[in-house]
Amino acid sequence: MTQQIRRNFPEISDVPDDQLLYTTWRSFKRIDQTSDSDYHTMAKVFFREFDRHLLNYQFSKAGEEVAVRRRFFAILTDLFQ
Repeated sequence: MTQQIRRNFPEISDVPDDQLLYTTWRSFKRIDQTSDSDYHTMAKVFFREFDRHLLNYQFSKAGEEVAVRRRFFAILTDLFQ
C-alpha cells in the first residue's frame, strides 16, 4: 500500500518511510473504528490523516481535497479487488 501511495503522490517524495508507514497505519486504525467503511469513507479518512498529520494541511490549503480523495479511492479500490 505504501508503495502505491508513493507512486501516486509525488508530493510525499521527501517523507521518510517510517512516517509514511505510520500515517498509513493510523488511517487503517481510524477506518477500523468507524462503522461505515465503504471506499469513499476510507478515501476520506486517508485524506484527513495524510493532509493533517503528514503534510500540515498542504492539500487543503491548495484546495485539492476532491482530487486527492479520488486518488486514494483509486488506490483503495485497486488494492481490495
